[in-house]
Amino acid sequence: MKGHLKKYGAVGLTCFAVYLAIRYWQNIEGLAAGLMSAAWPLVIGCAAAYVVNILMSFYENKLLRGVKKGRRAIAAALSYISLVLMIVLLFNMVLPELWACLQLLGQRLPDMMEKTADALGQYVDIDSGSVEKAIAYIESIDLKTIAEKLLHGVGGALSAAATVVGSVVSFVVTAVVALVFSAYILLDKERVCAAASRLVDAYLPKSAAQKLRYVTGVLDQCFHRFIVGQCIEAVILGSLCAIGMLVLRLPYAVMIGTLVGFTALIPVAGAYIGAAVGVLMIASESWIKAVLFVVFLILLQQFEGNVIYPRVVGSSIGLPGMLVLAAITVGGGVGGIFGMLISVPLTASAYRLVTDDLERRKKGRSAPCGKEERTAEEPPEPAEARPERPERKKKKRK
Repeated sequence: MKGHLKKYGAVGLTCFAVYLAIRYWQNIEGLAAGLMSAAWPLVIGCAAAYVVNILMSFYENKLLRGVKKGRRAIAAALSYISLVLMIVLLFNMVLPELWACLQLLGQRLPDMMEKTADALGQYVDIDSGSVEKAIAYIESIDLKTIAEKLLHGVGGALSAAATVVGSVVSFVVTAVVALVFSAYILLDKERVCAAASRLVDAYLPKSAAQKLRYVTGVLDQCFHRFIVGQCIEAVILGSLCAIGMLVLRLPYAVMIGTLVGFTALIPVAGAYIGAAVGVLMIASESWIKAVLFVVFLILLQQFEGNVIYPRVVGSSIGLPGMLVLAAITVGGGVGGIFGMLISVPLTASAYRLVTDDLERRKKGRSAPCGKEERTAEEPPEPAEARPERPERKKKKRK
């Protein structure tokens, strides 16, 4: 009777919980959104710690192997400094030149339109009056007047300024909290992993704990290989882009190569994002060179996608090219750039889990007849050895 009460009591509590979730779904959704918003800096900190840990492990095990005291702290500091220097160097190289190129392009646009119209006029009958009107309209554009109209009114300006300041402060606070939290995780990662392992062992059955460790191990391996492979592939693509532009004598070769390599961290579509900026920068000097750069980058992207990417990234995560393209398409449609970044390793993890399960099932089915098929989840535990009893000598009856 006691066992039946526990069974039906659990079923009743589950039904009641489902009813409450349906009845008060809006309140639960709002509470979950509030908790997620509050915990978002911690989530970012965990993701940052996972990425920085790859570089920190390299520093700790390769460069600082002989250091005994404070090796972990030194490796973590070097990792953060390296990432910050790379980002600052990229922005210092690209943003000032991009702004100067946009200004130069705006100044030369009327002249380029007039030359383009003259060149097309030899083959197509173009009304010169409409071209002159378009050029005059472009020259008459006053950016200062447009800005004053957009920010018309003191109230609107103050509201916009308050919104911008609030967004900047929120971003800074989130970044600082995430940075501090990731540093705490990295400096004491062994204890964090041990605590998580104890929680899993305490609140989950043994078989479920083993399955959870197996799944998290596959996820960790796929994400680690994807991040390392993607960084190597980005360095190769950026270097090839810079070398090719130097050979073709295109302007801003090193700068655009660095930008293309950095944006190539986004799978497949990242290089084209860098190419769009490169076209604007090169077009400020020559449209012919800009077209030549587009043709060169398309050929380079085809070579990278068919030769380099499958060898460096595809082989490391063990995912077919068709599934890589499908994962990027679906991930980009659902989550944008962030969805593209995590869709490939998630798909690789799911692909490996399904493949391993199919292999285990296949081995189980191929067991010889007369023997029981062993389950793939957990091998049977060996039976405890029982002490052999000494044979008793039979007493002869008198």
